[in-house]
Amino acid sequence: MTGIDTRVLRERAEALSADRAGLRRRLGLSGTVFLFVGTVSELKGVPRMAAAFREAMTEGGPRATLVVAGRGPLSENLQSALSGVPSLELKQLGFVEPARLPELYAAADVFVLPTLQDNWSLAVLEAAVAGVPQVFSVYNGGSRDLIDAGAAGVMIDPLDGAGFAGTLRTMVANPPPRAPAA
Repeated sequence: MTGIDTRVLRERAEALSADRAGLRRRLGLSGTVFLFVGTVSELKGVPRMAAAFREAMTEGGPRATLVVAGRGPLSENLQSALSGVPSLELKQLGFVEPARLPELYAAADVFVLPTLQDNWSLAVLEAAVAGVPQVFSVYNGGSRDLIDAGAAGVMIDPLDGAGFAGTLRTMVANPPPRAPAA
């Protein structure tokens, strides 16, 4: 089993949030910042996420950045799938040391993990603890538990491309407020 010290993560993310604008500048992030943490793979819903962002982002619309903390068999495919998407910047960071994750959670507006199969993803707990609103997948066993416990976000079915894209479009135009750290 793997786990995290939620108290330490929450405290570090809160401390880093004190200068959130400076943190985002240092990281080169603009617009609504979406964060994905996980293996860049089919099982984690990466192709579905790319398709939803392609549909959601419009020429001349609000800007967004998708930060991907992780690597996997579809890393290059993701770059290709999102190249040329209007108003979206992709930042693939590859593997990120766990000690650096609080700064990414502090900088993010929305966490997205459109997994197609997860018992209880640790990354959704990390995002909830850091107070980042989420696009929860119905296929993540932890989604309902976290929503019931008060985590901020919306539940989507990543297999519903139009619904997923609509959720992203709404969040790009009107980023949800950060929640109090759980």
